[in-house]
Amino acid sequence: EVLRAPTHQDRLFEKQERWTDLADNIGRQLTLTSDPDEQTSLQLRLASLRESRMGGAEAAIEIHREILDRDAGNEASIGALERLLAVPAHQPVITEILEPLYQSANEFQKLVGVLEIQLRATQDPHERQERLKQIAEFSEKSLRDKAATMPRVGSSDATSSIAVRMHDVGVPPRIVSAWREAIASKSMIA
Repeated sequence: EVLRAPTHQDRLFEKQERWTDLADNIGRQLTLTSDPDEQTSLQLRLASLRESRMGGAEAAIEIHREILDRDAGNEASIGALERLLAVPAHQPVITEILEPLYQSANEFQKLVGVLEIQLRATQDPHERQERLKQIAEFSEKSLRDKAATMPRVGSSDATSSIAVRMHDVGVPPRIVSAWREAIASKSMIA
């Protein structure tokens, strides 16, 4: 019952566009709950409010950092930080938050993007060299991951994909058909 009043107040503050009062109220609600899911929900609301209504993107970023410290896979916070990454002023802090998350989740392509942002931001030759090594390492891992998910030659997906590419580069249709028949007959033998 204690949480119902602040929720009613939330609606009232929103309707009256009293954003500071709303933020304070959400903060009070945070102190009243020990449920981690509810805390996360309230923090997400507060972060959104700080960013969208109060011009406090920095405060929102720090709230998302707190959420991700508890729940490294929180998609809402990761998505918000990825969106805010488009603002150059926020990139140093956000890349610092996302880099270890992407690395532990084996999100190599996203990790390379973060490392490239960090590379552009640094002038120190040793740090630049380290970032370049990391970019090369994780780019290779990303390519290996992509190769592992590609269809095997001889599968219908791979055959169709290769046939389309052959057509796109001007291979005559009769050659493409003959190639498909050859692949089909080999897979029947195997």
